[in-house]
Amino acid sequence: MRVRTLTPGELAEIERLRAAARATLARIREGWAPGEAALADAPFLDKWDERTHPQDGKPCLIGNVYGHPRLGDTWICTSPVLHRGEGWALTSNRLYILGRPRPDRVLAGRRGRGRSLLDGLPSIPPTGGPGVPGADDDLPEP
Repeated sequence: MRVRTLTPGELAEIERLRAAARATLARIREGWAPGEAALADAPFLDKWDERTHPQDGKPCLIGNVYGHPRLGDTWICTSPVLHRGEGWALTSNRLYILGRPRPDRVLAGRRGRGRSLLDGLPSIPPTGGPGVPGADDDLPEP
């Protein structure tokens, strides 16, 4: 798939967002934290987890968002995270109120990328018997 060329208006919007992100990062370095007005308008992100953004490899958040001004209530992958504080996260596009972190981390595939089916299980030495050593038919009858 070929990516289209951005219009001058889109390029200007990107620069506006970058300038806003730079200004916010400068305020954070000076000890800024979101105020009541910013928190009141922020969408709520629940069952979130930190991941790598698929487009630029920077940290982002995934989870169930409620009250997003453009997307409503749905599952999202946020834009890259600029800063995370106690109960909130600031991405390159907006501020989020953080709910509960995701309780279980799902890895790629059923076992996870590069992880053996036997990882984390205790080793059971074969006890002999017919068939191939180590196969299920080598285990003693219950």
